[in-house]
Amino acid sequence: MLGVQVKYIFQFHKAIRFLNKAYSITIMKLLILGLPRNIHTEAPIYRGVERMTPYYCEELDEEHEVNRAFIWYCSAGGEEGVVYDLVKAKALVQAYRQLSPPQYFEIVSVRELHDIPDREAPSAFLGFDLCAGYSYSLLSWGLEFDRTPPDDMSQDDAFRILQPLLRLIRSFFQQQLNINGLFSDFSIANYCLECMMAVQKIRPGIWENEDIEFKVVGLWQLE
Repeated sequence: MLGVQVKYIFQFHKAIRFLNKAYSITIMKLLILGLPRNIHTEAPIYRGVERMTPYYCEELDEEHEVNRAFIWYCSAGGEEGVVYDLVKAKALVQAYRQLSPPQYFEIVSVRELHDIPDREAPSAFLGFDLCAGYSYSLLSWGLEFDRTPPDDMSQDDAFRILQPLLRLIRSFFQQQLNINGLFSDFSIANYCLECMMAVQKIRPGIWENEDIEFKVVGLWQLE
């Protein structure tokens, strides 16, 4: 009798895991992203969240499928550009590819730590990004801290004092970036974020307004 109970309990938990997996698939957060916005010649080609997004084509009629798809994207995605309908996302991507010249976007599933799945399809895994609001990334410029700073920052004593530490962060973490300009390992990504946030504590606003929360997200290419 005990063996039968154990069997049913095992089957029950197996069914729950299946339902949880199916549920997580249906509510995937999807980003529709194009070419990188910032490309540094010495850094890998960046394929994180900070990229071009769908746009309105003024030379086309308002009822053209591309513009109708764009209106859906704006309505469904809101300020963060996150959509949940994979079928409509695929239709949008295909519509832009029919333009002349073709405009290429890819559909990316974005997941935070609490819902990062097992890597069942490693080839589709892009990496871990450090971002705010699914649109601004600390990795989009390849951790190249020696870019020309704004005038107000170049005269900042704290910024100048931090230069050796910034070079140390670049030296250690830049070599950890994969071919997509992202981190392949969550622990490394999280450590980099901790270091960069520690720098911001010393020099507020060095990355962005302190009220903006950065987090580690995993990205998977779907289309």
